[in-house]
Amino acid sequence: MNIPKDDLFFDLLRSGLWDKAGTVADYSSVDWKALIRLAREQTVVGLISDGVSAQKRYGAQLSMPFEDARQLMVQTIGVERANARLDAVVAELAGIFKDNGISYCLIKGQGTAQNYLHPGHRSPGDIDFLLDDENYRRASEVLAPMAEKLLPEDGDKKDFGMLFQGGVDVELHGTARAGFGKAFNDVIDGMQSELFTRKDFRSWDCLGEPVALPSVDFDAMFIFTHFIQHFYHGGLGLRQICDWTMHLRRFASVIDRAWIRRRLDELGLDKEWKAFGFIAVNLLGLPREEMPFYDETFGRYSDMIWASIRHSGNFGRTMNGGRDIDSEPYLLRKLRSFRGHLRWMSRHFALSPRVFPDTVCIPIGSRYLSPRASFPQDSTSGIMGFGTTGT
Repeated sequence: MNIPKDDLFFDLLRSGLWDKAGTVADYSSVDWKALIRLAREQTVVGLISDGVSAQKRYGAQLSMPFEDARQLMVQTIGVERANARLDAVVAELAGIFKDNGISYCLIKGQGTAQNYLHPGHRSPGDIDFLLDDENYRRASEVLAPMAEKLLPEDGDKKDFGMLFQGGVDVELHGTARAGFGKAFNDVIDGMQSELFTRKDFRSWDCLGEPVALPSVDFDAMFIFTHFIQHFYHGGLGLRQICDWTMHLRRFASVIDRAWIRRRLDELGLDKEWKAFGFIAVNLLGLPREEMPFYDETFGRYSDMIWASIRHSGNFGRTMNGGRDIDSEPYLLRKLRSFRGHLRWMSRHFALSPRVFPDTVCIPIGSRYLSPRASFPQDSTSGIMGFGTTGT
């Protein structure tokens, strides 16, 4: 069984996720600045802070320099404030949807945070709503006049974004597709149609306002396919795997494993599920019996997966190595991005050759060869141009 290094980091992360004592006996040699930087890159600062607090409660001798402790505290307070701000906007938007008879469900983000011991310590991103075709159109019409700024709509993907109340990024999604080709998308479309036809929603009380969340089974698959998309496109962070892990833990007794099995077979993602399941159990601490279809043999992929995640950071935050891509000529940026994408995909071919054509050929046509293809303007974007915001 291969367990990637960074033992101290994962020991603290597990303590933060589960409020438990650590297993590392000696923290005297830890480079706290490097550890906090890694936590920030992986957007798990609040969880590491929880881990430090938990281990101290359980008697661990953690000697953290004052400045490092202050930085960790300041960043955690920032996470708490951001979550409070987003919760308020979610509650307001849920009320607007209710008043206008709009059927929706909140995906990722603030809803997923409710699976954590301390929801306010999950690093937030934007606010995402999933809607069917009719309600997507109606929600766009209702919210557009209230927005501070409208973002360009992607009609093909049915994505409509806006900045709401002080710059909070709100996105409406008419589809839950993950971008792996038609056969893959047909399965996702079927899952979404089933969700809205049956109105199989959960409810979260957000500041007194009921907020619709997806069904337990849909969410387990959606969180998974969403982070698999980011993994293959070069921008997956640990927070997204933590989201999946905490969802599986909270709903372990009610998840329909037969439904999950059927969807995995249809999507062809059995290997990915088992490979990341190994990560969830052995690095993040999910009890083995609560990981559907756990397979110890998939530990052979753990080093590769963690190396990829560590290299990219959440949504590709760390993949440019500090280079100012905006100062480079346009064609050079295109070539560098394309070359980096091929290199990234070649590393992961062994895990799933089935999705390789879709994750290489589709981006070649849509991102690099199309005259409408845009190049990321944010120097912190990843190889495929994913921005730094997201849930």
